[in-house]
Amino acid sequence: MDISNIKNKLISQNNLTSDESFLLFNAIMNGEVNEIDTSAILISLKIKGETKDEILGATKIMRSKSLKIEASENVVDTCGTGGDMSDTLNISTAA
Repeated sequence: MDISNIKNKLISQNNLTSDESFLLFNAIMNGEVNEIDTSAILISLKIKGETKDEILGATKIMRSKSLKIEASENVVDTCGTGGDMSDTLNISTAA
């Protein structure tokens, strides 16, 4: 399926499959979708409400493009975002 068909499906407020979401966000992250269309896509998602499949597809492409770092066991994160799943409050994030 081509990106314009996926975009039009979303703008028509139809849900995307995880594969369609993956392809769409891959195109966005590769700079293949202009800023106006990207805005329309994101606004359409917000208005329609994101599905778990749409989030899954976007998450998969973001994770595949993220930089992997090698770190020793003695590393400390001094400015977390709360994503560590430890049910604690990060003061730096709240500040």
